[in-house]
Amino acid sequence: MTISLVISLYNESRRLHLLHACLLNDITPNSDFLEVILVNDGSTDGTSYGLRELQSLHPKIKLIETQRNRGKGAGIRTGIAATTGAFVLTSDADIATPISEYTKLLNASNPNVGLVIGSRRHIGFDKRESQPLLRRLIGTILIRLTKSLFFASISDTQSGFKLYNGTVIRSILGHCHINGFLFDLELLLYIIFYYRLHVREISVDWTHNDFSTVSLNFRALSRLTIDFLRLLARRFSLMHSTKRELAYKHTNTSEAIT
Repeated sequence: MTISLVISLYNESRRLHLLHACLLNDITPNSDFLEVILVNDGSTDGTSYGLRELQSLHPKIKLIETQRNRGKGAGIRTGIAATTGAFVLTSDADIATPISEYTKLLNASNPNVGLVIGSRRHIGFDKRESQPLLRRLIGTILIRLTKSLFFASISDTQSGFKLYNGTVIRSILGHCHINGFLFDLELLLYIIFYYRLHVREISVDWTHNDFSTVSLNFRALSRLTIDFLRLLARRFSLMHSTKRELAYKHTNTSEAIT
């Protein structure tokens, strides 16, 4: 199996040592990983310099740099578009879930599964540290809205640690436009309602890390609300549409979407 790892970074210079340790211990010596796509999403600190240093040390790294910050969704999509692996693994820049946990997700995958989520809220999850109160509150509200309006059976749609079917996720990109943190929901909409593929959740280890670059100001919350409404409209459009605009063809005809 070949896996492409994608990480989008914005002003992460203080946490690049975590990424370096991950690359050194979990990626470079591991033949499962074909490539590591790092997207510097318009950072204004020393992230660019640090990533170039990492690239010089680790041959599997492909570095993509953008001139301005467009958002996590745009960064992840840019990275996924550059992948070639049979599977695409995404991770947050803080490596809150050890990359070695990918084996749990890989073992849960099969041709009928479009996505395996490394869940932080699954039964058996041992939460070592709590997130800040405001982030937990917003997260709780988002989870309840998501479960009631989108995906009732999925408990952790916003986990950054996900394993996608590479062919499926690359074919979806041209239809996705959410640049903020709700980009995960947009990808899920196509995987579930268009391709009719399964999504699985697997409990993974996770530790909250400090130095978050996420800003929960009025502008960010307004954008979050607008994106949520856009996704709600997209959900109903996909559910009721009889057209099939994507050209994806699965190698196993028994798994093709009708």
